[in-house]
Amino acid sequence: MIKKSQKVDDTLFLGVIAGATLALLIWTSIVVYDIQQDVKDIRGTLDTMRETLEPMVVVPEQTNMILETDISVKSNEE
Repeated sequence: MIKKSQKVDDTLFLGVIAGATLALLIWTSIVVYDIQQDVKDIRGTLDTMRETLEPMVVVPEQTNMILETDISVKSNEE
């Protein structure tokens, strides 16, 4: 009688371990899929930002160009 009880306990234990493992595997799969979707959304947002901001960037043709400020204009007037 004790042997049969031990076999049932072992089967129950293995079932619980298998169920917990399956649950963790499913949860991990869902988390990884969600992260992949977030990365795709972020990549799309960054591409949109890059397309929007590129026309706003103006690089002067002359690197040693002096920009006049209000202070320099006032000092030149005196």
